[in-house]
Amino acid sequence: MDLDCGSFLQQHTLAAQQKYPNIEQNVNNSLKHLFSVRMRLGEFDPIEKNPLLSIPISVINSQEHQDLALQAAEEGIVLLKNKGVLPLASEQTFSVIGPNADDGPTMQGN
Repeated sequence: MDLDCGSFLQQHTLAAQQKYPNIEQNVNNSLKHLFSVRMRLGEFDPIEKNPLLSIPISVINSQEHQDLALQAAEEGIVLLKNKGVLPLASEQTFSVIGPNADDGPTMQGN
């Protein structure tokens, strides 16, 4: 796992390290992935060089953005109506499994 927004890593990393002594390389690879993305996002750049930091909080979850998200969702539904081309055809069922399968707030980005 490269990122954990909950407490899974906090609860299980020590036990994993004790059980798998060579886990350090996996941790290092995950940290490289995580910090590479953060650097590409400009999180370590000066504030004046990161255009994302100039976006006011007032636009977050604005009506305009909600409308755009709804439009994207409605247009995305068309992908599901494709005569069985995708694995999510209407005749099939599927399951979402894992620790976050029924955790809406986490799936929405905490």
